Amino acid sequence: MEKLKQLIKKVMPDQLSVFIILGVYAVTIFISVAIYSLQQYNRVIATNGSINFQEEINTNQYGSITDFKSVENITDVKELEKLNQNEIKEVENETKESVPPYYIKVNYGAQVVTIYGLDTEGNYTIPVKAMTCSTGTYTPTEGVYQVPAKIRWCDMIGDVYAQYCTQIVGDILFHSVPYTVREDHSSLEWWAYDQLGTKASLGCIRLTCEDAKWIYENCRIGTQVEFYCSDNPGPLGKPSTPKISDAPDYVKGWDPTDQAEGNPWGEYLEELEKKKKEEEERRKQEEAQKIKVPNVIGMTELKAKDKLLNFKIKIVYDSDESQANGIVLEQSLEPGKSVKKNTEIILTVNQIIEEPPIEDPEKPGESEKPGEPEEPEEPDKPENPDDTNSIVDSNTVVDSNDSNIVEEPETNVTDV
Repeated sequence: MEKLKQLIKKVMPDQLSVFIILGVYAVTIFISVAIYSLQQYNRVIATNGSINFQEEINTNQYGSITDFKSVENITDVKELEKLNQNEIKEVENETKESVPPYYIKVNYGAQVVTIYGLDTEGNYTIPVKAMTCSTGTYTPTEGVYQVPAKIRWCDMIGDVYAQYCTQIVGDILFHSVPYTVREDHSSLEWWAYDQLGTKASLGCIRLTCEDAKWIYENCRIGTQVEFYCSDNPGPLGKPSTPKISDAPDYVKGWDPTDQAEGNPWGEYLEELEKKKKEEEERRKQEEAQKIKVPNVIGMTELKAKDKLLNFKIKIVYDSDESQANGIVLEQSLEPGKSVKKNTEIILTVNQIIEEPPIEDPEKPGESEKPGEPEEPEEPDKPENPDDTNSIVDSNTVVDSNDSNIVEEPETNVTDV
C-alpha cells in the first residue's frame, strides 16, 4: 500500500488526487465482491437449490443417475440404510445443525407421497402436502433414509432426462416425469405423465414437475424419507392428476405444472375454460327456449293435437276395448320433460272397429222368414152337389176324398 501511495505521489503530488484514486480503488473492490456474490446467488437460484451455501456442494446443475450406486441388487433394507449412511456422512456436519422442517413418507401401495411438518413438540405429525407418484420395480419397500444430494437436471437410464432430482438412496430419486431432451421442457413423455398414480418406473419416485420442484426446494439435505405400503393413501388422500394424452401435440409435450417460461398449458386451459363457458351459455339459452311436454293421455285425438301445437305429432292406432274409442292411450315423450320445439311425439290412439253381427246360417234372415201360411184357394163348387166327381176341365179331376188335384190323360168320350 505504501508503495502505491509513493507511486501516486510521484505521479500525482496533489493529496486530493490521492484520495480520489484510493476511493476509486475501494469502490472497485466493493463492486467486485458484490458481483461475485450476485453470481453465486444466481447460480443457486438457477439450480433452484437452497441459498444455504453449505448445501451447495451437494446441489448440482447437471448429473447422471449412473453417478450413484445402483440398488438393483440390494434387497436387504439394512444394506440400503448402510449405503445411505455412507452417502450422508459427508454432509453430517451440516445436517446436525438443525432439525429438517419436513419428513417424507412414500406409500408405494397407494402411490402417494405425503409430507409431514413438525408439531409444537417437535414431532412430524402435521400433514402438509400430498402428491400422486409412480414408484417402480426397485423402489425400497421399507426403511428410513436421509436425502444426501440434489441435481437440477439428471441423465436417466434409457436416454431420457429428469428435472428437480432429489436423491434418496443409491440411484433412487424423487424427480419429474422424464423428458426426451435435456433442458427441453417441451419434450415430456406425456404417456408417462398419464401413468402417474400407478407403478410405472424402474425404481425412482416420479412426480409432477411442481411436486418434484417443491421437494427439491423445501426438503433440504438430511431430510428423512420413509417407505411403507398401505391401501390407505394417508390423511390428505390421493390427489387427482388429469390425463394429458388427449391434448394437442404442442401442449402435451409440456408438464401442465411446469412453471418454466413458454409453457402453453396456461393459454390452452384458458381457451378451454372460455369454450366451456360459451357452451354453458349456449345450453342455458337452449334451455330457456325449451317447452315442457304436456300429458295428453286420456284425451281425444283432436284435443291432444290442440295441446301439442309446438310438437311434431305422429299418430299410431291400437285397440283397447277397456278404454273409450278415440282417446290417447300412450305418448312417447314423458310428461313434464323439457324438449326443443318441433320435437316429434308419437301418440297411440285407441281405435275400436265395430264389426257387423255374424248371421246364423241355420236361421233364415228377416227377409227370408215365412209369413202366415196362405189358405189354399177353394175350387169352384159343382152345380150338382151330389155329384162326387166333377170335371173341372177337360184334363183335371177332383177327388172328393183327396184335396189333391190329379192330372189324367186325355181320352175321347163317346155317348152310347
